Amino acid sequence: MHTGSSETEYICLCKQMIEQQLGWPHSSQWKQRDFLNLISLLENRTGTILSLSTIKRIWKADYNKIPHPATLDALARFAGFKDWMDFKDKTRLNPDLYCGREIDRGNKEILKVREYRKTLLQVKKVPRSVIYFSLLLVLPASVLLLFKTNILNFTSSTIVYDPGSIEFFTSTPVSEGVPTTVIFHFDVSNVDADSFLAQQSWNMLKKDKIEKSDNILTSVYFYPGVHKAKLVANDTVLKEIKVRINTGDWIAIAKDNDSDDAPVYIRDPDIHKDGKLNITPDQLKSGNVEINRHTMVSYFYTSDFSELDSGNFTLETRLKADSIFNYTCPLITICVLGDGKMNYVPLTLKGCVGNSEIKIGDTIKTGFNHDMSALGVDIYDWQDISIMAKNNRAYVHINDRQVFEMAFNEDIGEISGININFTGTGSVDFVRLFNENDLLVYNTTFD
Repeated sequence: MHTGSSETEYICLCKQMIEQQLGWPHSSQWKQRDFLNLISLLENRTGTILSLSTIKRIWKADYNKIPHPATLDALARFAGFKDWMDFKDKTRLNPDLYCGREIDRGNKEILKVREYRKTLLQVKKVPRSVIYFSLLLVLPASVLLLFKTNILNFTSSTIVYDPGSIEFFTSTPVSEGVPTTVIFHFDVSNVDADSFLAQQSWNMLKKDKIEKSDNILTSVYFYPGVHKAKLVANDTVLKEIKVRINTGDWIAIAKDNDSDDAPVYIRDPDIHKDGKLNITPDQLKSGNVEINRHTMVSYFYTSDFSELDSGNFTLETRLKADSIFNYTCPLITICVLGDGKMNYVPLTLKGCVGNSEIKIGDTIKTGFNHDMSALGVDIYDWQDISIMAKNNRAYVHINDRQVFEMAFNEDIGEISGININFTGTGSVDFVRLFNENDLLVYNTTFD
């Protein structure tokens, strides 16, 4: 039973369980990219897409509203339960410890618990016969009470549809060069829903509203790689298709942040020079790039790597950042692109490792609550880097010395490309990829 426990208290407990599973810093420290990562993880695990505004609103410290039932179900499934009712049936809140809320217990003292403790949650198993009998007694009165208190005053987002009747495709699932316009064809005429939209995976904030009577949507993609376009009704993903954009060769992009939807392409043939991949400040200026403390340079190479498995591979590279920009905490991020997902490994100065974040497969570790000191190096000098994944473990070597190891459960699918990012500019000497049998499948020295 849930006597004495309000819905908001269960929401608070569910959020705390999710935060504990994630192993990230406390949610009060989250940045926008953390909320976007959570949206992506929620979608991958539950199939439900929540908006950035919804996630941020739910995770506010003073949040005391009741989200849509479909949202509650998604949060509960992410926490490891069948749905919201299953979560409540299998958890019991200690009446003295309610998520940091002050609780007046009559003549007793007022308790205020600021931190989540494992004693909040006690798993209980109730015989099915007891559940069924309780439902027979309680359900009629509960339904009446719900209607009288207007708790059911909402529009259900549940939709019923025949997956075979949904059309969603593009005649150009593989293209080369960026930017590129992709034309999607769709048919949702047999779906009864309040709203429809299409979502690009490269920018989770970009959602194009579509009308039920429409059947064509065009979308511009600014970044190469494998993207997953989704056709969504209410908050249900009807269908998902892949869009692959290859580069043909290494390309250079200047941008102001990781999700800049107006990047500048450096179309200078001399980015390959003297056996190095490099962009100079003069080349940025000639490309009309305004250099500031937010300027980033990204190198991309995306191609068909013949089913190269991201769960068993080795990437080797040699690189360094340019010191001319005098950043307080300069950063190099080496990304392995997969099937709409990515791994990334950061390098920065020793004094800045607290801001670092590494992701391999479905596992993310941050400098907030992990020791990242080994990823602090003199990034203005050449560094030899090796990233290896094997048997659900990842290993990072710097200058032939293993500096980091971590486990992961799910990989990112087939490798589709390499992306190397610098705050300011930087140089790459070579890039090599090996498969699970240590056979060389890609090698470039930029000659």
